[in-house]
Amino acid sequence: LADTIEEYDAAVRRELDPLSTAGWGAKLALDRFPRAVFALMRLPVTWRVIEKLMLGEVAHPGEARGPGRTAMRLIQALAHAA
Repeated sequence: LADTIEEYDAAVRRELDPLSTAGWGAKLALDRFPRAVFALMRLPVTWRVIEKLMLGEVAHPGEARGPGRTAMRLIQALAHAA
């Protein structure tokens, strides 16, 4: 457990920043390349990653494996291009 507010802040950021960053990246990609991102988001492999995120089985999209990881990387690439 965190002994100080600073330690608590750092612990919360370690847990939530990767997911928050990924979410904002996906939003930017969707704003700039809506058809491409929507097509990727409709893939069953993408939904499996989202399901695992919601269930806490992966902490952030970068932890995904297999084809789901490929879909996440494509969305990430679009976010960087946006």
